[in-house]
Amino acid sequence: MMIRPTILHSITGIMGAEEEAADAMDMGKEEYFKCVPYTEEDEAVRGLFEKLDEIHPQFQRTYRDCPCFWQWGITDDDLIGKMKSLGFRMHYFKTMFQRSDIQADAESRGFVFLREPIRIFPYR
Repeated sequence: MMIRPTILHSITGIMGAEEEAADAMDMGKEEYFKCVPYTEEDEAVRGLFEKLDEIHPQFQRTYRDCPCFWQWGITDDDLIGKMKSLGFRMHYFKTMFQRSDIQADAESRGFVFLREPIRIFPYR
């Protein structure tokens, strides 16, 4: 009897050459804009750092916590370790391409994690 994984989780992210995970907004405006694919003049992020702790009208949370802005940089090891701690194993990994739209050394990488079903009752 073959048991299929119950959860498939795919992550595609931008990974830089950082040695540890970092809150991108805590790096400050200059470093933040080196690590994201837009400039501070782009309409979507214009004035972002002046209102990080204000409430975003659409999301009803602070700008720094909105899903529409890049927030974290995480290392491969930290991501894999966290997923493992949640019961996942890495099934597939691929470096997609080098990012030319970001100033920092960054790559777009794809991960697929699988988690086996939890067995409550033993099989007979």
